[in-house]
Amino acid sequence: MSYDTIEAQVEELGMYACNFSGEHYNGVGRKLSAAWRDNDWEQRWALDMLYADLVVPAALDYKREFGSMTQSANEMWPNAIRWAVTCQMYDHFVEEFKLGNFYV
Repeated sequence: MSYDTIEAQVEELGMYACNFSGEHYNGVGRKLSAAWRDNDWEQRWALDMLYADLVVPAALDYKREFGSMTQSANEMWPNAIRWAVTCQMYDHFVEEFKLGNFYV
């Protein structure tokens, strides 16, 4: 995998994470929606959930589909890239919740 910029890597993994599994994305969206509506929202909890339940599985799936046998998922998607995607997705979810758009 070769991208010119870090932003291109973040964009690629972010798009893949949003589209690779509706089950993952919608499940995380429902959990985050419930926490927001119940006023049980903690930023660190939400970031950790997005990272562990959505971004990491997407990175592993991307590596399985498009990576080489000699490259690990951590080499393909360094931790900084995965956390940048997580923060980007967090901002997206928060904006949707502020507008009153929730997953049910």
